[in-house]
Amino acid sequence: MTTTAAIEIGGLTLVRILSTLLGDDGGTTVVPDRLGRGESLASARLDLRRELSMLRAMIDAAGGSAVLVRHSSGCAISLAATAAGLAK
Repeated sequence: MTTTAAIEIGGLTLVRILSTLLGDDGGTTVVPDRLGRGESLASARLDLRRELSMLRAMIDAAGGSAVLVRHSSGCAISLAATAAGLAK
C-alpha cells in the first residue's frame, strides 16, 4: 500500500485531527517548523522560492507524494506548490 503524507502549513488543531485520521489509515502527518519561525532560523532572505524548496525536501523525505493542508499564510504557499506540481 502506498501512503501519502499530509503536510500541514499552519494550524495545529487541524493537525491533531489529521494525525488521528491518517494514522488510523497508515498515513503520515508532517508539521514543519517554517523557515524563520519557531525554532527554525533563517539567515538569508525568506521568499516563496525558499519556502517551496523546503516543501519539496519535506515531500521527498515523506516518500515523494503529499496532500497539502493549508491555513493562514500557508494557503498561498500551498497554492504555489500545487501550481508548481509539488503536491495534490
